[in-house]
Amino acid sequence: MVIQPANKKQFQNVLAFGKEILDVCKELSITPLVYGSLAYFLHTKDETLPVNDIDFLVPEASFPLLMKRISELGGVSYKKMPYHSI
Repeated sequence: MVIQPANKKQFQNVLAFGKEILDVCKELSITPLVYGSLAYFLHTKDETLPVNDIDFLVPEASFPLLMKRISELGGVSYKKMPYHSI
């Protein structure tokens, strides 16, 4: 059984983008943590929830190298957050 959120077409784009980011993370030996609406959707399987983007937490020390490599892909925007999560 395949579950899909409310915005199926955009979700496919989000997944494709996420795969590109995960490929770069793997190349750089970085293990990201997925959070936000995608993580919530995967946990709850709530098909009424729209998933509009993908959020990754990465180690702060890895961030500059990751963003340098991702910037080479083009078309990527990000917002560096100043918080730590527990």
